[in-house]
Amino acid sequence: MRLPGIVARPRAASGLVSAFMSELLHALAAGEPFTCPVGPQATAWWMSAQRCAENLHHAASMDPALDPEDAAARVWPLPVLRLSIAQVVATLSALYGVDGQALVRYAPQPQVEAVFGRYPRLDDRAARQLGLRDDGAVQEMVERALMSRR
Repeated sequence: MRLPGIVARPRAASGLVSAFMSELLHALAAGEPFTCPVGPQATAWWMSAQRCAENLHHAASMDPALDPEDAAARVWPLPVLRLSIAQVVATLSALYGVDGQALVRYAPQPQVEAVFGRYPRLDDRAARQLGLRDDGAVQEMVERALMSRR
């Protein structure tokens, strides 16, 4: 399976460029300012760590009798929520009663936005037919990602 941006990583320096996705969630949930390396319209694929674990567990229990000759039929992008940063900020603002517009400063870095801000729509029909799932909606993804904070 191909994993999307899994959130929320613990608040520790990881050196991973994609960690900004998790840090955005943590910062706004705590009412802290955040400098975002991509613009508000940047899109990424999002999944909570909880949903990812559920999908991995489900995949481990799937019938291994799928055609081993057909490699393409054995590789699936996980179903994801394709969300803009603006959508995530608006959801965090509503859930945590903060002013995300005031807390988030956008300082797009072209190389970061090129890799983590231009995700297209994903054809995940095959994965969904196998019972793999996304988080349902942006609010559910945020709540699952930050379960321990609420």
